[in-house]
Amino acid sequence: MPNIKMGRVEPALTSTFDTSPDYRAYRADANVELAQTSTFGNSIEYRAGTNVEPDLTSTFSSSPEYRAVWNVEPALTSTFSSSPEYRAVWNEKPALQSTFGINPKYRTGANVEPALTSTFGTSPEYRVWGYVEPALTSTFGTSPEYRVGANVEPGTCKKYRAG
Repeated sequence: MPNIKMGRVEPALTSTFDTSPDYRAYRADANVELAQTSTFGNSIEYRAGTNVEPDLTSTFSSSPEYRAVWNVEPALTSTFSSSPEYRAVWNEKPALQSTFGINPKYRTGANVEPALTSTFGTSPEYRVWGYVEPALTSTFGTSPEYRVGANVEPGTCKKYRAG
């Protein structure tokens, strides 16, 4: 709506949306993105059918070192017992021979510990019944300070007289 001030009419705001080259909204196809055009197959390296890897070709047995039959390992040949040190029978260890009982210190029966003999009660201090403490004897009441009635603090009670 136009702005009217004291008899003077201002023109309405005019949109420049359709006049800008970037925003040609009302012109046909002007604001539409172009469709993506595929260039696949236009390059010489990538033409249809040429981008296929060739089949692998086997070169097995074409090299002189690896021709058929030549690449077979020979059977292993045993050289066991062909060396003088390891000939059959010579490489056998002699049977172990026991040397038990040959040394004088360790002859049969000589290395046996004697039976333990008890020496309990042979010492004078530890003879049977010699290490028994005497029975305790009570000395209660034999000292003058600790006689019955004598251990009472003075002044705490009346003296007690018997009978």
